[in-house]
Amino acid sequence: MKKNTHILLLGLGYVSVWAYKNLVSTLGPQIKSGEVQITVVSTSDYHAFHGFTGEFLAGMLPVGLRRTPQAKLLTKANFVHGKALSIRQEEQAVLVQNFHSGKTERIEFDHLVVGIGSVDNDAGIPGFREYGLGVKKENGIAECRKRILAAVEAASKSLDPKQIDAALSFAVVGGGFAGIEVCGNLCEYLRELSTVYSILRKHAPKVYWVHPGEEALPQLAEGGFSSLLRYCKRQLEKEGVITLSQARLKEIKASAFELDNGMCIPSRTVICCIGQKIVPLASPTPFMTDLKGRMETSPQLQAVGYCNIWAGGDAARVMHISGKKECRADALWAIKQGRRIGRNIARSIKGKKPLRFSFPGMGQTASLGMNKAILELYGICLTGRLAWWIRLGFFLYYMPHRSQVGKAIRAFLQPRRLWELDGGSFEFQVSGSEHIPETRNPKPETRNPKPETRNPKPETSKPKRSYPILSNPV
Repeated sequence: MKKNTHILLLGLGYVSVWAYKNLVSTLGPQIKSGEVQITVVSTSDYHAFHGFTGEFLAGMLPVGLRRTPQAKLLTKANFVHGKALSIRQEEQAVLVQNFHSGKTERIEFDHLVVGIGSVDNDAGIPGFREYGLGVKKENGIAECRKRILAAVEAASKSLDPKQIDAALSFAVVGGGFAGIEVCGNLCEYLRELSTVYSILRKHAPKVYWVHPGEEALPQLAEGGFSSLLRYCKRQLEKEGVITLSQARLKEIKASAFELDNGMCIPSRTVICCIGQKIVPLASPTPFMTDLKGRMETSPQLQAVGYCNIWAGGDAARVMHISGKKECRADALWAIKQGRRIGRNIARSIKGKKPLRFSFPGMGQTASLGMNKAILELYGICLTGRLAWWIRLGFFLYYMPHRSQVGKAIRAFLQPRRLWELDGGSFEFQVSGSEHIPETRNPKPETRNPKPETRNPKPETSKPKRSYPILSNPV
């Protein structure tokens, strides 16, 4: 084996994390001895877990669990907090802007993994950056929750019916799995907030679901899973969601959004789930790309024309094993591609031929709220509570670090889920210096409260569990 083989991973998404995990499991002794070295370059110093999007938005899980620090994940790798500027294949090197030193560094490699991922696609929509919200960008879920809380707070303080209606009108744009998850769980979150804010009981909020197709969830429609589509429609109808199909978002304003069919709807909260676009490098790459800018790959997940450059996830165009379609751009496929890349690099280092990417797929799933989900698993369709719990177990299994699994399970077992946005703490906090909503006791109202007893039990020193007092997040 060649001494000091250097593997360079670009990005800290699913592809890089799972390629790293597989490399450590297959080349552990060589990594420990220094024969194989791994370096990871990323603009973020943490891995963002994009499973449980709806649960994070609805507050079933604290947003801090979305992030796993690189120091916890990459215990056997060198980490460079910076941005890859260009790939120089002829020199077997990558130019990197180091955020800590502010200098441009040249990092050589024997094997390169391009897993730079994607960001929310604004699709050139005017007002998206100023007023729109996205769930995939950095702090995206936290921003959504803050905006929702700010809107409810504003409605609580206003006496103008038009202002209240605009504040309590929410739009979700996008007809894919992310869109329906956000839509269903937004309704769940607003229902939880209604136990704290009486304005949500006096003035019912409106949730709009905007998508361009005649039918939402085209993945299900193409696969013939009509029962799952019907379940989604029934659940959204029960929640009172207003579906606006065959409509595209034209512009987002400070207090309204406009559609291409001429409709202009008052709203201060527009959450866009209209897909992603890849993160481009600062300079053109020497690789073959498709019209979307994704790297063309071989069946072994190598960049076409190169034997030591690998790619997967959103940044790559990977063909399905059938050869008839592309692999979907979602977390599971990126995880499986990262695993195969790690294994193939290990095989190449050991002088073996890399293997084809042969994962056929498992299915698809989406959550619409607590105990409400759709699941297609190897062609078998499930809905409701069973689908939700299977999905829960699946996502827990793929969380990047085992310590997060226990925290997530404890969070799901909490009787209330309206904790503060404090970066992942499970402590319910009360701040006496901040604004207190008009409903001070966040416990749901009961019609027949228990009568007071004549001889109440004396108070003990054991502290009572305190529920959150939501403050104005703006």
